Amino acid sequence: MALLWLVAFVWTLALELPVYAWGIPRNGRWILGTVFLLNLTTHPCLCFVAPKLLTFDGWIYVGEILVWITEGLLLTALLQDLRIQPFARNLILAGAANLFSYLIGTQLLKLLLG
Repeated sequence: MALLWLVAFVWTLALELPVYAWGIPRNGRWILGTVFLLNLTTHPCLCFVAPKLLTFDGWIYVGEILVWITEGLLLTALLQDLRIQPFARNLILAGAANLFSYLIGTQLLKLLLG
């Protein structure tokens, strides 16, 4: 189970990194660290906690919405000192990154599982 999560985590980072890099005007190491921190905060909760708390078939959708809002808030907090982006823009950016990784990730999973 842990290995499966690690693979999903790495794929999520790889898929979301270009979206965040496009939307955050910073250098490469800062972007990589930010995307890693955002996903390290939300991905384990989505994979391990949400299925236990949200015991209905649509848990993934509610979980993804909570991840989207959480990452938007975290991104805003991380960029607050820089006054680069307001919350609404960060929320759109987090939504785009998570939607992209969800859509591509589910298709990759279907391909891998046959």
